[in-house]
Amino acid sequence: MLNELKESLTKSRITINKEIYNSWWLNFLFNVLNVSHNKLSDLPATIGELPILKSLDVSFNSILKIPEEIGSATSLVKFDCSCNWLKELPSSIGKCIELSDLKASNNVITSLPEDLLNCSKMKKLDVEGNKITMLSENLIASWTMLTELNESKNLLSAIPENIGNLSRLIRFDLHQNRISSIPPSIMGCSSLVEFYMGNNALSSLPTEIGVLSHLGTLDLHSNQLKEYPVEACKLHLSVLDLSNNSLTGLPPEMGNMTVRELLLTGNPLRTLRSSLVSGPTAALLKYLRSRLSEGEDSETITPTKEDVITRAARFSISSKVLLSGNWNLSWVQWSDQEHIGRISEEAVEMEHELIELRKHISSQGILVQDLMTGVCRELEEWKQSNGDNHEAQQDPEISEIQDPLPSERDDEKMIFLEHIDVLLAEHKVEEAIEALDAEEKNSLISWFLMMRRIAIELAILTSL
Repeated sequence: MLNELKESLTKSRITINKEIYNSWWLNFLFNVLNVSHNKLSDLPATIGELPILKSLDVSFNSILKIPEEIGSATSLVKFDCSCNWLKELPSSIGKCIELSDLKASNNVITSLPEDLLNCSKMKKLDVEGNKITMLSENLIASWTMLTELNESKNLLSAIPENIGNLSRLIRFDLHQNRISSIPPSIMGCSSLVEFYMGNNALSSLPTEIGVLSHLGTLDLHSNQLKEYPVEACKLHLSVLDLSNNSLTGLPPEMGNMTVRELLLTGNPLRTLRSSLVSGPTAALLKYLRSRLSEGEDSETITPTKEDVITRAARFSISSKVLLSGNWNLSWVQWSDQEHIGRISEEAVEMEHELIELRKHISSQGILVQDLMTGVCRELEEWKQSNGDNHEAQQDPEISEIQDPLPSERDDEKMIFLEHIDVLLAEHKVEEAIEALDAEEKNSLISWFLMMRRIAIELAILTSL
């Protein structure tokens, strides 16, 4: 046996002292064998004649098949055959009942032998980068000692329903498969700390995932998730990756999470500013907390007609359809006579906001008016002192940025509000929001133009 093993190892350019090879008692002392990173194409059948072999590493070779005789190495605890050309593992490996660490990643294995269920002491299994299509429920039922399971980059389409049997599982990696759902039994994996499900086909998450109290890393990037369940906001996560999904909103309850890194890029989150999505996690969580209502469960942040009304109200003191009276709203009625319910609480809040806005505008308006009055007075005195009796030529840049007359502004605002009314009556909420966003931007531009005009006139005055 040793001569055969010697010949195989010699072909792979391994040199070992001749006396060691010729020692008959080597069989009983050889408990670790590492022939990784060589050019082996096979293993000798006599590998099974090492009764106390505990660790065998044949990774990074060109081995096509593991001999059935491996099952005779009954003391084997750790076996690494990763990065070879294996299409299968021998069924006899199930006789290695002490096996607790099996690594067979980056091969072309299509399935795991059922005999592995005899390896009930299995703690770590890594079969990443193969062509495995299914993980047997029988194996899951037997591997109750499992703490790490890596089946990423395979062809799995489902997670076994009895996955909850793995109550000691700490790290679970299934990224880059074809999995479309997570079974509710995941709640049984009570020790789970890291869960990687990126690059799959998930469209939803089970609410039961929220009971995984030890979970710290949850990777869900590049799936098809449309919402994040409120129940999952109870998780004490450090990292939550939701990037590249189909999320349109986030539950306000997420603001109470202690997550340090929240990744959301690549989602159609129309209800969140891009600066919040791509900005610091702490700022986003603070915003979400502000959306929470005391004493009641908040719904996912999605655009509603009431939200559009509140935003539109801030553009005008009155509106023919959108608003009734002087902000004392108790009912809102659409042009199609559809009642959408009472929003008196929103009206009160809106009225308070309007009062504060009026105070701010009033104070700013007084300052601007005083400033403009002073500018005009100084210009008039300068004209008189220089005998300028003809009409001064108007600066084309100033003329270009003149504000429209108040009546024109009122007409434009009324037309805009009527447009919003029509969109809402037709239930085109998203179009209404886009119009409001554009109007907000135009209002901001108008404010800057006014300030720029003042600055130009002051510059003219001071240069004289």
